[in-house]
Amino acid sequence: MSIDGFLYAGDSALDIVSREVLIYFGHKLQGNIYYSSAHAGISKSHSGNAILAHLDEPQWLKEFHNYRNTVAHELLLANLCNITLDMYDSAGPKIIIPLPNDPRAKPDKRLYTRNPDVVKYTSDSFRRLLSHINQIYSSVCDGVDRKGTLPL
Repeated sequence: MSIDGFLYAGDSALDIVSREVLIYFGHKLQGNIYYSSAHAGISKSHSGNAILAHLDEPQWLKEFHNYRNTVAHELLLANLCNITLDMYDSAGPKIIIPLPNDPRAKPDKRLYTRNPDVVKYTSDSFRRLLSHINQIYSSVCDGVDRKGTLPL
């Protein structure tokens, strides 16, 4: 999968989780539903619910969304980044592509220190997404166990 496909799919997964959580809590879905919609909706209808802690925006999400929005509307990799080709890696040839610290910066002003390897970034982000989504679903299951029915 390409970096843009990964970012689109990850962002969509968060939006889908948001839709599902709102449905589980009996909300009627209207208009566009984004990840932040679940927190906003549940805060109003169930202000003390434990799921709200899991719906808070994780610290890593802002950077993730910034990369996703950049690949959707701008240019993530600019002509001034250095791509490393390692022909002597024990697993075989390896290409290392860095991600810019601020993908919205002009190409000649970009730094590439925070995420120097796109493969490592996507692997770490995939684990973060899975963990985060699992915590949200676990919280929903706990609510169903306590209440014994849906909607919560």
